Amino acid sequence: MNLRKKFIKIKYDLISGTSVGGIIAILLALEVPLSDVIDLFETRAGTIFKKESWYNFGSPSYSHSGITEIVKEVLSNTEMYKNSKYQDPLDMEMQDIVLPVAVMTYDILSGSVIAISNRDTVRVDNKFDTKTFKILNAVLSTSAAPTYFPVCRFEGKLSGSENITTLNCVDGGIWANDPSLYSFFLRSIANNITPNMIYNIICFGTGKAHGENQRTGVFNAIKSGTTKALRKLTNGDGSIGWIAGENSIFDVILNSSTAMIENISGLLQKRGIVRYMKVQVSLSQDIQLDDVGSIQRQKDEVERSMIEERNKDLQRQFNRAVLRTYYNGLVTGNLNEQREE
Repeated sequence: MNLRKKFIKIKYDLISGTSVGGIIAILLALEVPLSDVIDLFETRAGTIFKKESWYNFGSPSYSHSGITEIVKEVLSNTEMYKNSKYQDPLDMEMQDIVLPVAVMTYDILSGSVIAISNRDTVRVDNKFDTKTFKILNAVLSTSAAPTYFPVCRFEGKLSGSENITTLNCVDGGIWANDPSLYSFFLRSIANNITPNMIYNIICFGTGKAHGENQRTGVFNAIKSGTTKALRKLTNGDGSIGWIAGENSIFDVILNSSTAMIENISGLLQKRGIVRYMKVQVSLSQDIQLDDVGSIQRQKDEVERSMIEERNKDLQRQFNRAVLRTYYNGLVTGNLNEQREE
């Protein structure tokens, strides 16, 4: 499929995402062509992950300046900005986006899980009037991965009033690493949509490595180290093992959350409530969040994995066709005649 300068438009109720998925969701809701979204990540990743200091160990690795620069650039080129009242594209609000979208974040001050959306109908609680949140704050909030980026601090309006409150938001992956099930809840159960409908959920993962290839960075550096003492230290069940070991506490929390979502989605599919499909690329090695030098390798991994999955799918279709032919032959009695011929 040629994706150049095309935006894939299909009938859907909601497009949602968390972290980088949240950024992509907003870009698609802004009707940015999918090819431009791909180009953006390929060419501007270095702007997002730009080290401002190598010695400030008490602060996040990166600032918000790179993402802010890109958001301003993207918004300034949209038709909705050109036809709007705003002088500064960074003043645009979520309600200025036409297509339905929601991105996940977590407010560490109030302990609230938040789906920042441009629709009143895409909300479970009435605490925050998220449609009045600035698009920039939505992007910074959903992608504020702890230790990588600062907490996104901004003023937001409370629902049903003109009162303003301060939010301190971090990456929605804290509670919705896979937001598909929560998104389904937002658009169905919470809004009393016809219960007899079957909902289609398509979820795109960021890739997953398995076994010995699951970890990179500190773990692999220690794993390949020369001292048995270091390797033994990280293999234990103590604090160091949980932080730098093969099964870090961060990975365990995120993976278990995702597994729960997949299990429940599978059960809903068996009950005929949803049709659930997850596209998850199998990686030969884990890739760090800020590893901008691996973009080409990531593209190669995706292509390899998609080809493998396509071949498996073709094999499954072939096997089903063979079995169907064999079964039809048994039913009609033509099997022996075909063998004799």
